[in-house]
Amino acid sequence: MLMIPRKPRFAVRVVFVLAMIFPGCSRNKAMEEWTVVHPSEFQLEGSEWAKTEWTDEHDKRLSAYFAKNPGLAANPLLAGERVAYADGKGLERFYWVLPAQRSAAWICLEFKGKSFVTLLEGSGEPFHSTTKS
Repeated sequence: MLMIPRKPRFAVRVVFVLAMIFPGCSRNKAMEEWTVVHPSEFQLEGSEWAKTEWTDEHDKRLSAYFAKNPGLAANPLLAGERVAYADGKGLERFYWVLPAQRSAAWICLEFKGKSFVTLLEGSGEPFHSTTKS
């Protein structure tokens, strides 16, 4: 049990010192201010990616993929907001982005048609050289 002295000035100092020692007990302002922005298009590695509307076809493709890869389905990054992008050459990317302290954590699955191509995972800006928001 924590005993607070009766002198108000000393009590304020005790509370201040405790707040400095246990900063994890308070909400992190940087975390509260971070927002994830999904640009309407961006350029990456010579390709221009355009945001597309999420469809039932996307859900079906991902359901089939996760049925074959159940370990990945448990990845906590998949709790992030999902968004789809296409490059106009048959490639589609599905991104999930979670806000993190002063940054973001993300995962991306890339498909060509119904075939899985690659998985990308990282922290920071997933859309790199953004051209439009």
